[in-house]
Amino acid sequence: MTEEQFKKELEKLRPNEEDRKYAEKYLNERKELEQEGVAPLSYETILQMVQESKY
Repeated sequence: MTEEQFKKELEKLRPNEEDRKYAEKYLNERKELEQEGVAPLSYETILQMVQESKY
């Protein structure tokens, strides 16, 4: 999944502002980890965490 696909999938979840901030936080952490050469969270995992936070 690309970052673009991730953003489209995120919009399908109809995130509220809190969910959007949550996703953005993990997206930023993912980019930092990638730069450090560490295996980051997958986009799918981030989407799943956002979905779970809605319940």
